[in-house]
Parts: sequence; structure tokens; C-alpha cells
Amino acid sequence: MVIAPPRNETMSPWVRKQLYCRLEACCSPMVCEPAESRYAERTARLRCQREDVYHANADRRLPRKLQFHQFDRSFHILPSVMKAAAATIEVTFMTAMRLLIIEDERRTAAHLQKGLSENGFTADVAYDGFEGFELARTGDYALIVLDVMLPHRDGWTILDELRRAGVMTPVLFLTARDRVEDRIKGLEMGADDYLVKPYSFSELLARVRTILRRGPAMQEEVLQIADLEIDTRRYRVVRQGRNLQLTRREFLLLTCLARSAGEVVSRTRIVEQVWDINFDTGTDIVEATMRRLRAKVDDPFQKPLIHNVRGIGYVLESR
Repeated sequence: MVIAPPRNETMSPWVRKQLYCRLEACCSPMVCEPAESRYAERTARLRCQREDVYHANADRRLPRKLQFHQFDRSFHILPSVMKAAAATIEVTFMTAMRLLIIEDERRTAAHLQKGLSENGFTADVAYDGFEGFELARTGDYALIVLDVMLPHRDGWTILDELRRAGVMTPVLFLTARDRVEDRIKGLEMGADDYLVKPYSFSELLARVRTILRRGPAMQEEVLQIADLEIDTRRYRVVRQGRNLQLTRREFLLLTCLARSAGEVVSRTRIVEQVWDINFDTGTDIVEATMRRLRAKVDDPFQKPLIHNVRGIGYVLESR
């Protein structure tokens, strides 16, 4: 059966191509439904769903969640097939870093959450110190935006208890306390940055990205993954007793993967942390560097450690 591209005008050619590939991969052969069933199902969905298209950027207008009614009129396939294709696309393209906002002023918190979400982050919000501490202690966040004056538990106490508990998540203080003594206190307690209200969101966004590029505040000097040992202080990599000669970029790329061992690291995150670039280069610079790195780290040995997760990124782990 030939699959026709979607007729939805909100989809760019790039999005239609991705949909075509995903649907072609998960439907072979494709199962059709009667026209009456399709019409009734589409009508019901249109009543309970509203259009919610999110433009990821100006060039690639990818829907945030590909609503089924946006393309079932073109493909006429079973809902289970559409659900599988939509889930695949959403997982592939909408992976985001999770941030935590601990702010008791709800308008400020809503403004922060909206702005960060529009710039590709996933932001959770806590409105008091107790809830914020529990989320920060148990959640896997890339960064915490923390106010000082909070109900139940202030920002100073939260940061101090997090560091005592061994939670080294980067913290950005966002507070109205503008005295020099307060800024010094926050930074000396272990905060990564300190921004005073009122603030410019563009400045806050730049500070967030800068902190995330640095990585965790306190990092291990020697990283061990299976028989691979990475000494980040001496720029030395050893596997099975053999020294591996890596270039600076290859070493940074391997370290980036090692600090998130067992987790999939997206191509976007690699470009930001290794090359310090915050936009799509449109080149295969990551793939080219990864090929050279794998030739040194994996090819001479029986068991590979660097694995490609198709369409998402790379993971460093022993399988």
C-alpha cells in the first residue's frame, strides 16, 4: 500500500518526511478501517481534542504532540499504528533537560516555567521550601532555580541540606535580596550563580545555559565504566591497561558520555557541552568525531562500550 504524505498545511516537508518514515517502519502491511468508522472516530476526537501545535523552531515546525486528527485523514490507519508512530516521534525529538523552580510567588514561577518551556526545557515548580527540598533531593534535575525567602524552609537552608546530603545539582539563586553580603553568602554556600530581582529573562536564560555547559559543580576526577578508566585531571584514558591517545575533542566527548554513563545523551547536548554551540550546526561533526572515538575506544577490543541509540543520541555502558 502506498502511503500518501499528510495534507495538513501546518506541517512542513521535513515533518511530513519524518512521519512518512516512522509510519512506513511500523506498518507493513498497513491495516485499513472502513470509511464510516474512520469518520465517526475522527468526529469524536475532534470534539474532545483541540489543535495544539508547537513550533520547535522557525525552520523545523514539529508539533509538540502529533495529535492523531492532524494526519489520520491522509493515512486512514488504525489508532494503534498512529499511536506507535506518534510516540516514536515524540520520544525522538522532544527530549528536554529537567529544571526545578522553587519560588513562592506564583506569577514569577509561572513566567519562569513558561519561558523555560519555550526554550526547550522541562520545568517543575515548587511553591514552598519543604516541597522544593523533597523534589530537589529525590528528583533528577539538571539545575535548580531557587528563591531565598520561602515559606517553611528558606533557600539558604535548602541549599545547605542538599549539599550535606550529597546532592550536587547546580543551583541558581533568584532572589530580591540584593545586598553584597547575601550574594557572597549564597556563592560561598555552594550556589553556582546569583541573580537579583527584578531580572531580565534573557539574562537568566544565558546564565542557565552557562551553568549547564559547565556540568556538575563537583565532579569525580577518575571515571570508571567497565574496563575503561578516564582520568579527567590528567587527561588520560586507559582501557585494559592500554593508554588511548585521544584528541581534545575526543576526550571531551568521551567524558561527556561517561558523566552520564548508562543514560542516552542527545546530539544537542553533546554539541552544547563539547563544542559550546547552542544551535544546530547542520553538519555531521558529532558523527565524525564519534567515529574516530569509537575506532580508538571500541574497535581494538572485543566488547564495545559506546552504543548508538538511533535517532536520539549515544550511550556509554557495558552490555
